[in-house]
Order: sequence, then structure tokens, then C-alpha cells
Amino acid sequence: VDGVELTFGVNVVAPFLLVRELTDRLAPDASVVLVGSGTHFTDRSTRLVAHPRWEDPADLAQAGLGADASSKVAGQRAYATSKLAVNHLCHELDRRSGGRWRCNVHDPGLMPGTGLARDMNGLRRFAWHHVLAHLPIPGTSTPQRSGAVLAEMALGLRFAELRAARLWEVLEALTRAVRST
Repeated sequence: VDGVELTFGVNVVAPFLLVRELTDRLAPDASVVLVGSGTHFTDRSTRLVAHPRWEDPADLAQAGLGADASSKVAGQRAYATSKLAVNHLCHELDRRSGGRWRCNVHDPGLMPGTGLARDMNGLRRFAWHHVLAHLPIPGTSTPQRSGAVLAEMALGLRFAELRAARLWEVLEALTRAVRST
């Protein structure tokens, strides 16, 4: 309705606007968590989703523009490209925060059974909803599991920084004798 491509609007424009509106209210050392996806990694793609195609963001944001606007993979490519843009957005938000707060991207994992397959052919769509959703495939998740991890990240309970801090503590302890000689 507003001329912004829907996937780009939901995945990129909306989080940007929300964070911009909250920037002055974020506490020092706050954590901003955006929802990303591994679909933008072309070298690790499962081929279930079309590869992203980066274009000028002004073009990505406009409905009906882009090289795939009328193709069968348009929705998949728009999704993967918007998730690539989420990573770029997070890096820029983090940079512009000046260290006041941090931004992280959460990849919820592959979630068979969701609407991601709506533009796939019948057999692939059937497999997505009725087969893959019931197999223990590494890297897959459910909305419930992924939501719990996302909540933990948003509350600061789960971060790579915690692992890094613990690693630092252990390395300090392991090297204390060497450093004191």
C-alpha cells in the first residue's frame, strides 16, 4: 500500500524504524536483537531458497522492482536478500551506537512447516510441510525453540560475549603462572 516491498518492509524497514524511535530510550549496554536467517549465505544454501541478489537498497525497497519481480523465485529471493540487509543493518546500528549498546542478529534456523515454501512447486511444498517438519535434520528448529532462544538473547541471557568472557577467565587462569614469572 505504501509502495515498499512487503518483505523488505517487514524484515528491514520496520526494525530500523523501531530501533531509531527507541534509540534515545535504550539503556547503556542495551541489546538490540534482530531476526536474521542463514538463507543469505550462498555458500551454505540448502537450495530450498533462492540466493539473495543485492541491489541498491532504494530498489530493494520498492515493490515490483528488481530482476526477479515477476519470477517464481521472487518471494524467496526477496526473503534471502532482506535477511542479508538485516545483517548490514545490524552492523550499521552497532557502529552508529558508538559502543553505547550492541546489536546482534539471531538466525532461528531452518523451520520446515512455515510459509517459506508457499511459492515452491507442489512436491517441494508437500515435503516442506509434511516430511521435513517431522525429521530430525541438523540445523532445523521450531518456532517455539527459536522463540525461546530469541527471548534469551533479548534479555541478555545468551550471548557469544558470555562465552568469550568465560574463555578469557579460563585463559587468564591457565596463563597466570607463565605471566607471573
